[in-house]
Amino acid sequence: MLSIQQLSQELDIGVDTLRAWERRYGFPTPERDYRGHRSYSSTQLEELKLVKKLQNHGLRPSVIFAMSPAERKAELNQMSTASNDKLTTLDQLIVSEPDLIRTTLIEQFHSLPLKKLIQNQLIPLITALDHGWVSNRISIAQEHLISDILISLLSQHLQQHQPEPAVAHLLFLTINGERHKLGLYLSATLFQQCGIKCTLIHEDLPLSELPELCQNMQAQGVALSFSQHYQNSQARKDLATLRQLLAADTLIIAGGDAVRKKFRLPGVLLCAELQAIPELCRKHLNSE
Repeated sequence: MLSIQQLSQELDIGVDTLRAWERRYGFPTPERDYRGHRSYSSTQLEELKLVKKLQNHGLRPSVIFAMSPAERKAELNQMSTASNDKLTTLDQLIVSEPDLIRTTLIEQFHSLPLKKLIQNQLIPLITALDHGWVSNRISIAQEHLISDILISLLSQHLQQHQPEPAVAHLLFLTINGERHKLGLYLSATLFQQCGIKCTLIHEDLPLSELPELCQNMQAQGVALSFSQHYQNSQARKDLATLRQLLAADTLIIAGGDAVRKKFRLPGVLLCAELQAIPELCRKHLNSE
């Protein structure tokens, strides 16, 4: 049996969200001990993993919880098939000529709502890039080309759509020679959609310079990205150092594959999944 905190960590779903689902939809349905503490079975954990996968495909909780467990499985199978077909199309795109890649991505930026674009196109595109690079179907140069095109388009959007007034101001940056910045731009774009003013620091900075920078720019927090090429232990060490340097009320948010294997570090919020950004904003940045 799992406590609600353990269930939350397993799923990367907030405790408040799990309680809200219980109130609104009658699921999950915990057992309670004599003190009223909730506990959850492995069966409910697996059901909630299915719920989260459907959420990641864009379904709202009200729709998901209206389905039976069998209907959820059938829906996910259907969506997974469609995703595989889409991945095949993206595989074809990533080996195309640069002009076609650029034209296709620009058209998608202008024709799709941003959240839908990131969820349905850009995240699968990154997966296709990973597959193509591992299988030697695309070169490192081709991977960098597509990443550069995406970063350019996201950077343009960030500059043109800063919220006024903003809920909060965050600085987005990488450190210690982290060269993979696409995840940072994607996360900044989603934070901006939640009403957060996002300032991208394009060059790597020494940690020692961040306190003065935050103060000068009146930023409430910093968000850092650590790609799969960054060691989990080094990310934890860097974040611990940064926590000591920054004021106690300065928020630190860390995302990326290097923090997917979670660790506890007081005063640091870990957000390995892009889909978790809206809830993080609501909970810690008073975003609606």
